[in-house]
Amino acid sequence: MSRPKLLDLYCGGGGCGEGYHRAGFEVHGVDLHPQPDNPHSFEQGNAIEVLAGLIDTGEIQQYSAIHASPPCQRFSTPGRTRWKHRREQWPDMIAATRALLRETGLLYVIENVPGAPLLNYTMLCGTMFGLRVIRHRHFETNWVLTPPHHRQHEPRVEDENRKRGGHSAYFQVAGNGGESPGFKLEEWQAAMGIDWLPKVTLVQAIPPAYTEYIGVRLMRKLLGQPPLEGFF
Repeated sequence: MSRPKLLDLYCGGGGCGEGYHRAGFEVHGVDLHPQPDNPHSFEQGNAIEVLAGLIDTGEIQQYSAIHASPPCQRFSTPGRTRWKHRREQWPDMIAATRALLRETGLLYVIENVPGAPLLNYTMLCGTMFGLRVIRHRHFETNWVLTPPHHRQHEPRVEDENRKRGGHSAYFQVAGNGGESPGFKLEEWQAAMGIDWLPKVTLVQAIPPAYTEYIGVRLMRKLLGQPPLEGFF
């Protein structure tokens, strides 16, 4: 049987796409910038323009669902604090993306950082999946998504603790954390569950475990199966 097709907008290096692939989807990514490390079908282009074109031509009907990760810099913690003077350089593309997604009539997911103006969102964290990364991300859906249990975790991360000569269960995988003593790219990759991306792309990625969890439930929704009880 052929896999249902999922359109992965603002796809980056393919972290989200890989999770959906593991859940059974054929993934086609779109990103404004070249993504030579993305392991899935890919086209370079403006996500909004590509989606609008697919709607106008009716080609959007080849897809069963859509995932979108609009740029998050405007809503990130640095974007709201030490970089707030630069916020106008980072447009809010969430509303425009959502409007087009609704126009498609398809099931969709919008991913972004805490603080972004998402609706009816579910929060996922690496600790929910046994990953050594604290990476809270919100996922807006136009269908019901229930998260796993989010157990309490320590706030400190390994990169910070190593500077103090200590250790932690988690890595930050962000910014210039890789300049901390003893940094190893392999540790960051293992923490994220992504072994194919270099640091510059990895810091922007979403662990595939997040979207595998979502994708399994999305697939059941598409197949008309009852909601899944339990984890996987």
